[in-house]
Amino acid sequence: MGHVSVERFGAVSVLGCEARIVRREAAFALRDRVLSQKEAGRIVLDLSEVYALDGIGLGVLMFLQKWASDRRIPLMLFNPRSVVRAGLEGTRRVANWRITSLEEVLELIHDPNRTVRPISPTCELNAA
Repeated sequence: MGHVSVERFGAVSVLGCEARIVRREAAFALRDRVLSQKEAGRIVLDLSEVYALDGIGLGVLMFLQKWASDRRIPLMLFNPRSVVRAGLEGTRRVANWRITSLEEVLELIHDPNRTVRPISPTCELNAA
């Protein structure tokens, strides 16, 4: 993985991921950057530049979803490429992924206290 950038907009943390999440080092780097955002009110993972994701990367994303849920921090995925969406779809029985639109991310940045709509029990991979 190239690198993970972090930008804070009030209570919203936006983490931009680049390249691949296919090795333990890359997946754990992402995990560590997200875990450092424990004071955030919302976390958005920008996956638009991630072009490869393997089982380790999926496992870390599932861990992060559970971690955020346990802390009542909405974790949203922004603009995952088709290869990433395909991996996420394979985990439907285990995880409900919240895919967010650019409009919603911009609204959250503008108003971090805005209510986040609940996750559909059937998974929101076809949204956005």
